[in-house]
Amino acid sequence: MVPNSNRLERDLLMSGIASMQLEQTKFKRLLYFLEHPRDNDISEDQIEIAKNYPVESLLPNPVKRHMTNCFNHEDKHPSMKVNDTWVHCFVCNRAWDSISVVRHLLGLNFVEAVKYLATK
Repeated sequence: MVPNSNRLERDLLMSGIASMQLEQTKFKRLLYFLEHPRDNDISEDQIEIAKNYPVESLLPNPVKRHMTNCFNHEDKHPSMKVNDTWVHCFVCNRAWDSISVVRHLLGLNFVEAVKYLATK
C-alpha cells in the first residue's frame, strides 16, 4: 500500500504546484499592467463626452426634417432617422451612436473614436 500512497501524495503535490504556477502567472500579468500604463486609456468623462456628441454634425449627408441618406449603403431617398446623439437606418435596421458613427466613417477603433470626439 505504501507505493499507492506515495503516488497519491505525489499527484496531489503536483496538482498544487500547477495551481500555484497558474496563480503566479496571473499575478505577473496583473503586476505588468499596473506597472506599465497603456497609452490607450480613456476616462469615463471622455466616453460620456463622446457619447453625447451631436451626431448630426458627423454625418456626411445633409439632414432635413430629422432624416438623411444612410452612409452604410447607397440611398436614393432618406432612410436614416437622426436624433440628438444617435441615428437609425430603417433599411439596414441598424442604429449608431456618435462613437459608432465615427468608428464607421473614419475606420477608428473605440479608443481612437472616443479621443477624437472628446477633443473635437
